[in-house]
Amino acid sequence: MAKSLSRRDAMRLGALGLAGGVGAAALAACGEGEVEVRTVEVEKIVTVTEIKEVEVEKVVEKEVVREVPVERVVTQQVEVEKIVEVEKVVEVPQETQVEGVFEIGPVKAVRFGNYRDLTPYNPQYGGKITHAAPGAINNLDPLHFPDAWSLMGGGQPLFDALIAHGPGGQLAPWLATDWSVSDDLLTYTFQLRNDVQFHDGTPFNAEAAKFNFELWMDPDMNPGWNANIGNQLASVTAPGDFTIELKLNEVNVFFLDLLAGGSAVFASPKAVAEYGEDLTRNPVSTGPYKFKEWKENISLTMVRNDDYNWGPPWALNQGPAFADEWTSFELTDVSAKVAAYEAEELSWMHHYSLTELQPFFGSPAHQVFIGLGPGQPWYLQTNTVNFPTDDLAVRKALIHATDRGTVTRSVTLGFGALAGSLLTPGTVGYNPDLDGYYDFNIEKANQLLDEAGYARGDGGFRYSSDGQLLEVSFPDTPNPFSQPYKLNIENAIGISVATPNMEWGTAVEQYLQKMHTHKWQGGVGLEGGLVLDTVYHSRNFGVPGNRAYTWFVNEEIDSLLDAVRTEPDQAQRAQMTNRVHTILMEQALGIPLVEWGSLFPANTNKVGGRVFHTILTSPYPFDLYSTEG
Repeated sequence: MAKSLSRRDAMRLGALGLAGGVGAAALAACGEGEVEVRTVEVEKIVTVTEIKEVEVEKVVEKEVVREVPVERVVTQQVEVEKIVEVEKVVEVPQETQVEGVFEIGPVKAVRFGNYRDLTPYNPQYGGKITHAAPGAINNLDPLHFPDAWSLMGGGQPLFDALIAHGPGGQLAPWLATDWSVSDDLLTYTFQLRNDVQFHDGTPFNAEAAKFNFELWMDPDMNPGWNANIGNQLASVTAPGDFTIELKLNEVNVFFLDLLAGGSAVFASPKAVAEYGEDLTRNPVSTGPYKFKEWKENISLTMVRNDDYNWGPPWALNQGPAFADEWTSFELTDVSAKVAAYEAEELSWMHHYSLTELQPFFGSPAHQVFIGLGPGQPWYLQTNTVNFPTDDLAVRKALIHATDRGTVTRSVTLGFGALAGSLLTPGTVGYNPDLDGYYDFNIEKANQLLDEAGYARGDGGFRYSSDGQLLEVSFPDTPNPFSQPYKLNIENAIGISVATPNMEWGTAVEQYLQKMHTHKWQGGVGLEGGLVLDTVYHSRNFGVPGNRAYTWFVNEEIDSLLDAVRTEPDQAQRAQMTNRVHTILMEQALGIPLVEWGSLFPANTNKVGGRVFHTILTSPYPFDLYSTEG
């Protein structure tokens, strides 16, 4: 029998996929915001009998000295008897800042694997939490998730994972209490909790977990996103009531990270038998909320699971959820979503653009924060098999001509760091030298197109030598970049940009059919090799649930990414990842835009508690509660 690694060793192995330290900034602020003058409450500054308002030259926070004018120092429980002038630096004790939380302009940024307190933690039971997502929920059946949107769009409170990325991005137990990995790195053994039940009262045990994994292994079941897990499995066994063993086809040092990626959640076998294909409208899982109603393209309503008692170890609340009800609205129209939030119909929302949130900057009732992670920036993935982006000269010209600052300003207001390559700082395999591979150079872009024989014709647009219009397609799903990109590219280099309006799910289906030339996306993960594998390895093209749409097949890329999956040495993985990244840049397989993330404005008059940010960017629900009573 092969030896097994301890869970500590296995966690170290799993951390290979997230090594590098969350403390390394994946996204950085661009420019400096103004320091807001504010009233600072200090419980005891000096012992005085009377106090006079004076200007204080410096406020010293923990380990940080910041030059700010403070107009007033307010003392509490101090009897005023005479005037005393205070002419010294006042040390203002502050609540200890959470590691991984910092400011980007007017918002608070929270790195992947860290938390943010919306309010002082004072949980109360009852009330409702209402949330709005920027995309539509398309499937609530974990056997057939097409992508992450059904979870990020509001379905996450229904589900629990086997393991997850906890504080600092490290692997942590959840439904599995422990695990080990064989010395040959092919067999993973998990010990499961023995007290977990599905929402229908049936037990979550090894047989139930095995049932789900085997469905993910079956291509005839069209398992979607979880095919990324199922197609790596040679076998699944249940040697004990609460022990499950997964054997891989080949070594993959990132396998634990795939399990922790968010999609590996479980459906009740009884419910699968009862509902069949209609399980998506009747999901039955193990999460802190139970399904109540899904009005397709309108809202998903869930109610508290009163039997819940198996929250993850990093949650302050591991028992039943605080709110009686949680409703996620599918508000893909930006104006409607922001209007609903402003009218206080929403507790919080998932958003992308700072522009619409400006009225809430500085409001004590509104917390605006952004979830950040290493991996890939926001960028446009480029199809290489359709005209005209099948021509390398066109792909290079598009990158040179893209005014990243203008295209992204409506989203970031200029506070996001412009991306120069397809990996961000802090990611294993990131090479800063590649950030300057393509400068913003409209003259050079036009020169490339001229030399390739694409002459300008009617309306200033370019045509091929046989008269075909150079036109790229970037669906508006909606997204904040399609229209600015269209104006930028058409004016700069005369390539037409089509921006057909469609729902996100429709666009994904069409991308799988090799339609359209551009897709907006990003990617989170500390290991560049893992992130790039999901997008650029040819095995992932055309597979539902994957994010690979370039259709660029390259033997060197495939062989290097295969080698990365089996290489235990991080330095070697970084070297191979850098080579892959270099090829991607040489072949102009994506247009870097900006290092950014998802915004989460929250109305603290309606919701409070602690928000923990995970790999799916959408916060977990365990420690959130209604503040409305």
